[in-house]
Amino acid sequence: MKKYISIIFLLFITTVINAQKIETNVIDAKQNLVERYTPWEKLSRAGEFNSYFRIREMQWDTTYYFELKIILVTPADFAIAQGEDLVFTLANGDKLTLKSFKSAKSCIGCGSNGTIAGSQVPGIQVTYILPKKEMELLRYNPILTKEQEEKHKKVNVEKLAVTASGKVIENNLTERSYYLIRKAIRSIMK
Repeated sequence: MKKYISIIFLLFITTVINAQKIETNVIDAKQNLVERYTPWEKLSRAGEFNSYFRIREMQWDTTYYFELKIILVTPADFAIAQGEDLVFTLANGDKLTLKSFKSAKSCIGCGSNGTIAGSQVPGIQVTYILPKKEMELLRYNPILTKEQEEKHKKVNVEKLAVTASGKVIENNLTERSYYLIRKAIRSIMK
């Protein structure tokens, strides 16, 4: 009996852990204006900043956005202007650039994900336009040479670089970060 309970428990845990729930927000029911978004996921844990991301879709014009919450490791006020770059460096060396949708300034708790961590330090939430072409590049693994394949067994996005207050801040991304980005894109595009 214990064996069957253990198996059922393990099956339940794996479905809960791998589930990505898409949240929906109906803005105007008469005009069928709906936005959908993935939950906030941890993107980077070390380096110059900690960050969370989610992908949002505006269904009335099928526009996708990459939303990012950032807390600098050395707390300071900073800003991201409209049109500033968010650059992903892929494992094959290609660079994928997204542009910020509008200007944003840091404020206390803005980079927090609704938890106590980060709620008392300056952070920022910024939205980047995610064109379908770039979304497809993030969704699929890039074609690698044998050397690149050896260097990057599973991580296909190497770095994330954010331009804030006129300077570029870089972070290396982990295999888990890349997996979460791909998973979010696949779930929002269903």
